[in-house]
Amino acid sequence: CRSAWRDSVLLWLKVNKLREVKTFVKEPGHANTYEESGLTINFIKGHNPDLVMFDDEGVEVERIHLNEYTTDGLHELVRSKGFYHSGESEDSYAEKSAALREAAFAAASAEKSAALREAASFCSGISRSEHRL
Repeated sequence: CRSAWRDSVLLWLKVNKLREVKTFVKEPGHANTYEESGLTINFIKGHNPDLVMFDDEGVEVERIHLNEYTTDGLHELVRSKGFYHSGESEDSYAEKSAALREAAFAAASAEKSAALREAASFCSGISRSEHRL
């Protein structure tokens, strides 16, 4: 009985996530705002939703399954792949994107530095205890 309940919850969660994807793809104010920057939606009946990236020759270079994304997550994903909103120029998007990347890099560097300091502190403590033996 408990297993059947768990399965129904997982099924509901999957359907709910697909609702998020459906909202992003079909409702105004979401995917359609990226069309100017080259995002194209093709509906293929019976297929799971994917974001497929192609190079200049039309060769598929990346495929991302969208089943687990929320509507906000899809906006973040599409923007991270270089698409921008209709009302936004490519240059202003590039500037914002560069600033976000720099901020993320600075945060990651700070975390890495803190982890290295912690590791060095831990290792120096081990070295001192080994010398005491």
